[in-house]
Amino acid sequence: MQIKHLTQLVLGLYLFGLSFAAHGAGLNLYSPLDFQVVQREVENKGIIIIAGVVAPGGSQATALETRISADGKIGDWQKLVATFQESAFRATLKLPAGGWYRLDLRALNGDNIVGEGMVEHVGVGEVFVVAGQSNSANHGEEKQSTQTGKVATFDGKHWQLANDPQPGASGGGGSFLPPFGDAMATRFHVPIGFIACGIGATSVREWLPKGVTFPNPPTITSRVQQLPSGAWESNGEAFEMLVSRMNPLGSLGFRAVLWHQGESDANQTDTTRTLPGKLYREYLEKLIRDSRRKIGWTPPWFVAQVSYHVPGDEASPDLRAAQASLWKDGVALEGPDSDALKSEWRENGGKGVHFSGAGLRKHAERWVEKVAPWLEQQIQLPADGMILDLDAEHGVAVEDGDRVSLWQNQVAGFVARDFVKRDEGRKEAGSGRPTLHKGIKELNGHSALVFRGQELVCMNEDAFDDLTRGGGCTWLAVLSADGQQVGLKDVNSIFGNLKNGGNFEGLWANFTDDNTVYWGARNGITFGRFDTNNPQLLGPKFEKGKYYVIAGRMAAGTGSVTLELFVNTATPVSSAQIPVNTKANPSKFAIGQERDATNHPGHESFDGKIARFQIYARPLDEAELKGKMNELGERYGIR
Repeated sequence: MQIKHLTQLVLGLYLFGLSFAAHGAGLNLYSPLDFQVVQREVENKGIIIIAGVVAPGGSQATALETRISADGKIGDWQKLVATFQESAFRATLKLPAGGWYRLDLRALNGDNIVGEGMVEHVGVGEVFVVAGQSNSANHGEEKQSTQTGKVATFDGKHWQLANDPQPGASGGGGSFLPPFGDAMATRFHVPIGFIACGIGATSVREWLPKGVTFPNPPTITSRVQQLPSGAWESNGEAFEMLVSRMNPLGSLGFRAVLWHQGESDANQTDTTRTLPGKLYREYLEKLIRDSRRKIGWTPPWFVAQVSYHVPGDEASPDLRAAQASLWKDGVALEGPDSDALKSEWRENGGKGVHFSGAGLRKHAERWVEKVAPWLEQQIQLPADGMILDLDAEHGVAVEDGDRVSLWQNQVAGFVARDFVKRDEGRKEAGSGRPTLHKGIKELNGHSALVFRGQELVCMNEDAFDDLTRGGGCTWLAVLSADGQQVGLKDVNSIFGNLKNGGNFEGLWANFTDDNTVYWGARNGITFGRFDTNNPQLLGPKFEKGKYYVIAGRMAAGTGSVTLELFVNTATPVSSAQIPVNTKANPSKFAIGQERDATNHPGHESFDGKIARFQIYARPLDEAELKGKMNELGERYGIR
C-alpha cells in the first residue's frame, strides 16, 4: 500500500465505526478486532491486517513487532514490515489457519517502546455471509449458542461470539448459525465467522437493487413502491445493506453466501402477490450477479430449497424448480432442502413456519451436508502443484454480448480466483474488456479470448509473490499473435506482474513488434529491461493467426537459477540465468497486458488470442513438461 493512503485507511476504519481492537500504553489498534475471523486464503494461511495509531504526544514509531501466542504457548517477538505516516501504521502478518491466537503488538523508536497493544482472540478460518428471510435470521423458537467457543459473528462494527440472537439479522430468537458453525469448526479445525444479514418476511423482490421493476408486489410493501405505470420497484435498501456488509471484508474476504429465502414468494394468501418461479429465478440471479459486480469479485452462493409455510402448505413445486435451476445452470451451488424439515422440526409443536430448537440444529446439519464436502474440495490444491488454470471454455463471464468482464481460475483451492476487467484510465468505459470467440476451427472448435490492447487483472496483490522467491515455477499457454500495435517498442505483453515500487518484479511474457516471442523473470534489483536481473529469453517469430503451445520454466533455488523458454515441444529454445531475490514483492498479475490501464492504456498491449493459461508453483521435470505440452497440443489441435 502506498504510504499516502495510510492515514486515510486508518481514519476510514475509525469513521466506519470500528471500535478499538485494543487499547494499550500509547497505542490503539483498529485491526484486527477481538474475536475477528479472517478468511484463510489456502488451507494453511491467512493474512492479518494490523492497523492503528500511536497515541498523540509520544515518540514517532519507526518499527513494529508482534508476538503470537496460542494453546498456552507464548511465541517470540518478530519484526513486521510496516508503513508509517505521522501516528498511523499498517502491516500485514501471515498466520496458519487456526486460532484463537493472542496477538501482542509493540511500536518502537530505536530500542525504545513507544506503544503497546494486544488482541486476545484472532482467528484464521472460514467466513460466511448468511442472507434471506426469517429462517436465515433470528426467528427460531430456541436461542442457540456456540459450544466450541470457536464461532464468531460480525455486525459491521464489532466481532463477538456467535450466541443468538445474531447481530445484523432480524428477530430476537434462535438461528441455525451457532450449531452450523460448531460443526464446521470441529470438522475443519479452524474458527468460523458469520455476517448475518437475514430480514424476516422478505420477498426476493425486496432484495433487488434500487429501481428494478416487477409486475406484482410482495405481501409486505415497506421496501417497494408502485410506479405511475402500475409496475412496482424495489427501494434497494436490502440490497445496499447486503453489499455494505460484504464490502468491508474485501476481495475473497469470505468463503460463500448462504441464501435461505422463498417463503414470502411462494403460495401467498393473496395469490396476486405470489411470485412465479420464472421471475423468482430471474430476480435471484440478478441479485447474485449485481451484488458480485458491486463488490468487485464473484463469491459463490448456496441457494436452499425453501417454500414451506405450515402443515398442508408444505412446498411450491414452481418455486423449488426455480431455485434448483440456479444450481443446474451454474449460477449458484446447491443448498439444503429445508422444506423437508416438518413436524417436530417446526415451532409450536410442528404448526409454525419457523424452526424449533431441534429444528434449528437439524437445519444446521443439512447445511453442513452441503457446504462441508464442497469446502473440502476448495481447500485442496492439485497434487501436481497447479495454482492457475484459465480456460476460455470455463469461468468466463460476458456482458454486452461477447465482452469479457471476468475470467475465473479453475483451480478452486488457490487464492487467485478472479481476473477482472479494468476501466481505470480509459476514456471509453468498457473498452478494456477482451472478447470471447467460440468454436474456433484452428483450435479443434474450442474457444479463446481475443485481446486488443485490453487486460484482465487479478486484484490480489500477493497471490503470485512466491513464484520467483526460490520455489520455482512453470507456466504454459495456448495462444496466437496478431499484428502488434506499436506503443512502447518491442513490449507487447501477454501476461505479467505489475510493480509496487520503482523496479519491476515477478514474471512477464511478450512479443516484440514483429511477433518474436520472449519471456523472463524480474527480481526487482534493477529496473526491468534487460540485464542480469531481468533477462530476456528470445524465441522464434510467430506466424500471425497461428496457434502455439508455449511454456516457461524457472528452476528452484535461492542463488542463481535457470530460466527456459519452450515452443511446441519440451526442448528449450532459449535459456538464461537470474539471481533469485527471496524478498521480491511483485504486485497484481495481469493477463493480456502487463500493466493496467491507469498507467498507459494499450501502450504495452498484446494483440492476439489466448485459449488457455496455466501456472504450476514448481518447476515441472522434463517428462512432466513434455506430457503437459503434448496434452494441450492434442486438445487444441496444435502439432
